[in-house]
Amino acid sequence: MNQHFPMTLKIIDPDIYDSSIMETFPASEAAIELSAKNCTFLAGLIRRYHPKTLLEVGVSAGGSSALFLHILDKLHLDSELVSVDLREQWTINAKFATGWAAKKLYPDKKNWHLYTGKFLPEIIEDLDVEFDFCFLDTVHKLPGECLDYLVVLPFMREGGIIAMHDTSLYYQVENAFATRVLFDAAVGHKIIPPQNTQSDANIAAFQISQDTYKYIINIFSALSFPWDYIVDKRQIQIYYDFFRKYYGREAAEYFLRISKWNNAHFLKKFREKVACKPGHRV
Repeated sequence: MNQHFPMTLKIIDPDIYDSSIMETFPASEAAIELSAKNCTFLAGLIRRYHPKTLLEVGVSAGGSSALFLHILDKLHLDSELVSVDLREQWTINAKFATGWAAKKLYPDKKNWHLYTGKFLPEIIEDLDVEFDFCFLDTVHKLPGECLDYLVVLPFMREGGIIAMHDTSLYYQVENAFATRVLFDAAVGHKIIPPQNTQSDANIAAFQISQDTYKYIINIFSALSFPWDYIVDKRQIQIYYDFFRKYYGREAAEYFLRISKWNNAHFLKKFREKVACKPGHRV
C-alpha cells in the first residue's frame, strides 16, 4: 500500500465561528445577503488573522461592507477596507447606488474606500496596496470569481486570506459554481466551517502559501470549463493585458484562446436553445 495511506483527513475547522461580534450587527438595515452563520465565519477569520488591509470584490447594497466595518470596530482594528464593484447601481433596485446600505450605516467612515464603474484590473493597480484579506462575491458563474482571483493574487500578501461566498449556490442556481471551482482548484491552507446545513457550506476560505503561486496554473486550467455568459472584446483585452504583465505571455495567450472558444460555445448553445422553442422559425 502507498506509504501515505491510511490517513485521517481533517476537513472542518471547528473553532472558526465567532458569534459574539455579530450580536449588535444591524443585519436587516445593512441589506446583507449572507446568512448569520456566514457572517460569523467572516468575523472569526478577521478575529483570528487581524488583517490590516481588506479587499472586497462585489459590493451590491453594501451589506458585507457594513459587516466588515462593524467587525473592525468591534475588534478595535485600525484597518483599511477597499470595496470594488463593476456596477454603479444596486443589482436589485437601480434606484439605489452600489453600497448604499453601508453608506447609510457608516456615512463618515474614513477607513472605507469604494470604487465602482470599472473592471477590477483597471482599479487595483492604481491602489498601490498589498492586501492581507480578500472577500470575493461577484458573478458566481464562470469565469466570474476565477478571473477576479487571478487579478487579486498579485496584490495579496503571502499568508493572506482569500474568502469567498456562494460556494454551494449551485444547489439553488443552475451553473452557479464559480466559487466552488475556484476554491477546489486553488492551493493553500483550506478553512472550511462546520457544515450542519447547506447554508453553512456556502462560504469558505484559504490561506495563501508558496504552493498557491506554484500551482496557479490550476486556475487558468479551470477557465476551460464552460462559461455561462459572454465576455466582450473590451473586457477580454483588459484581462489579457493584465495577465501578460503579471503571469507572462503564455498564460495571457492561453486565456485568449479559452475566451474565444468559450464565447463561441456559449453562442452555439444559446442558438440551439432558441431553435428548440415552440414557434421558432429557423
